[in-house]
Amino acid sequence: MARLLFFGLAFVALGCSSISGLDKEKVVGTIEHFNEPVMVQLPDTVAAGEAFAATVRTYGGGCTKKGDTKVEVDDLRATVTLYDFRVESNVCTDILNAFQHTAMLRFQRAGTAEVVVRGRKQPGGEVVTVKRMVVVR
Repeated sequence: MARLLFFGLAFVALGCSSISGLDKEKVVGTIEHFNEPVMVQLPDTVAAGEAFAATVRTYGGGCTKKGDTKVEVDDLRATVTLYDFRVESNVCTDILNAFQHTAMLRFQRAGTAEVVVRGRKQPGGEVVTVKRMVVVR
């Protein structure tokens, strides 16, 4: 009887992912949230050909989970797009989470490089960009 109950509950849990909160939607992460500042950390100067980290903060509520980071580098311009996951659930905590995303960047030649960070703004939800400059020696 216990085995039958276990398999029945497992079947229901797997078959009803929206009830268990397993459904998730990949969304562009929120980098500007009401009065919270846009946080982008990267060095002022880097060496040509050497990788360096750019750290960006995204925000979300109790049903938001940290996602991945997409990096595109074209000569002296890098575009960093942040993603998080919105979990479908009827039960979400009313808190503000902050997630640290780290992107590894590398510029192959000397000059002034532009790092463009793409994320969303709340309220409103529109996609915004933040630009930072890095000297490559």
